[in-house]
Amino acid sequence: MDGKNKRINFDVCYLGATKQIPYLVRAIREQMPYAKMNVCYSDYTGEEQEGILESDLKWEGIENEVNILTSSNWRRNKNSMEVEFGVSNSQYSMEYRQIGFHIDSLKFEKRRLLNAEEIQKLKKKYSITSEKVILWGSVNSSEIGLCLDNVMRLKEKQSKKRRTQTIIAPRQSPHDIIEKLRDSNINFTTDQELKKADCIVITKKGILDKLYSVCDIAILGEGQNPLEPAFYNKRTLVPHRGRNNDLAYEGLEKSGLLEIIDKSEIDYEIWKKISPLYLEICGERAQKFIASQQGAAKKYAKIIQLGLYDKMNHEEWRELINSPLN
Repeated sequence: MDGKNKRINFDVCYLGATKQIPYLVRAIREQMPYAKMNVCYSDYTGEEQEGILESDLKWEGIENEVNILTSSNWRRNKNSMEVEFGVSNSQYSMEYRQIGFHIDSLKFEKRRLLNAEEIQKLKKKYSITSEKVILWGSVNSSEIGLCLDNVMRLKEKQSKKRRTQTIIAPRQSPHDIIEKLRDSNINFTTDQELKKADCIVITKKGILDKLYSVCDIAILGEGQNPLEPAFYNKRTLVPHRGRNNDLAYEGLEKSGLLEIIDKSEIDYEIWKKISPLYLEICGERAQKFIASQQGAAKKYAKIIQLGLYDKMNHEEWRELINSPLN
């Protein structure tokens, strides 16, 4: 079943789902070399997501594998399957030839990471020179005050021997953070006018997963994917526990690489002395945990293939979707 004359239409619900598409596309291509794949975005950031997906597919070496469309008005027939990507619970409709996949398990999949040379180039691009770099990942509007209060306290405690840089990647528009920084005495810049500064605000979407490579400590906004900093063995602090991806949070917390903390403890945790050997051990545990959870892309690809060829009923669907990863 190589996929000749078969078509898979991805209806992508939001940016977080877009970031997981390449791993499923790669697995589908391995199982169905000739299947045609289309992608359409169903939320308001569709135009922005298009460039992100193209970049991510190229990064993974699978560019030109999907066609990006402006409308999801696909024609359903026996040779096509519609995949709703980013639903809360996986689902399957034989009648309408639709499959819905939850994305959390795909966040564990193997991906190409930046190498040492690429990380150094990224540090140079963002003028990262401090001995300790803190990255606030996907900060939402309710967390801006906490984030900026921390930046102010770090500035007050800095000395020649104890310098920090803070990178802030907001989830929504960076306008509010930039305006508040302008009203403060914090030396800051943005990724649109890069220069050496104590604080860098990221305005571009879709690059946070790579920025974790240049930090020493990651502080996650509520609901942010904890696996992204873990791939780079970064110590991770979580002042606001998200409701998504429980398995990832629990596994990384057990590894020691991730810590659930109270927001009042952020300053203390940033400056707490941690043995490099201990961090190395935590990183090894985290990588072992991540590897144990990989295989969802291959399983999802197989389910799509069986659905396309009418080789699966609802009972078999339930059995397959709940089957162990391998």
